[in-house]
Amino acid sequence: MPNHFMRNHLVIPLIVFSVIATCFEWQQWDLAIAKTLYGWEGGQWALKDNWWLTSVFHTGARNAMSVLALLVLATWLLSTALASLKGWRRPLSYLVISLLLSVIIVALGKRLTNVECPWSLSLFGGDRPYFPIFSVHMFMPSTSECFPAGHASAGYAWFGVYFVCVKHAPRWRWWGLACVIALGVLFGGVQQLRGAHFVSHDLWTMAICWWVAVICSPILNRPIQPSTLNSSKGMQREPRTC
Repeated sequence: MPNHFMRNHLVIPLIVFSVIATCFEWQQWDLAIAKTLYGWEGGQWALKDNWWLTSVFHTGARNAMSVLALLVLATWLLSTALASLKGWRRPLSYLVISLLLSVIIVALGKRLTNVECPWSLSLFGGDRPYFPIFSVHMFMPSTSECFPAGHASAGYAWFGVYFVCVKHAPRWRWWGLACVIALGVLFGGVQQLRGAHFVSHDLWTMAICWWVAVICSPILNRPIQPSTLNSSKGMQREPRTC
């Protein structure tokens, strides 16, 4: 893996994210943004049970992303049997692995961390106190599953599409990246309007999914095994007839 690749896709994003995440903690940008949204909705989470947000952009979108993931998984399985899809076996393997790891890590994070949703806080009509994300409260036995943001991962988990495009369709890499970010921002924004997450919850989900996609990206560049290469050459060469 070239040094500039890891610098541009791992080191620099890590530094930028660290600065932004630190600002959110120290400056309490989460509370400022949530208070603004809460005020716009009339001092309540008026959109918490909104049909469009809950049924279409939450449940519906989650189901749509699940179907898309199953289609990718099915195509990957077919690529192990169909010669016409053999060339896509490795990109599909990478996409499946990065997708599953991203979703699993975010889900585990939600299980293990004790971070409240905005709608549960006394500041926003709930009954629980506010604690910064990385406080002692975070590591107490979990009674909440609000961090990192799960719904946003339905979009950000597809960061692997960008790296597949970098390898196989460079002209489309920025379009792929833009689509994934747009989905993540949309899904995250829906939950913020409902009072389900702070902005930093989505930022952490985005970072986790990005790092998973980067760390798994060597799968795309793994050298072909000699046995596979030799067998491929043998298949291409037809014996001469007298």
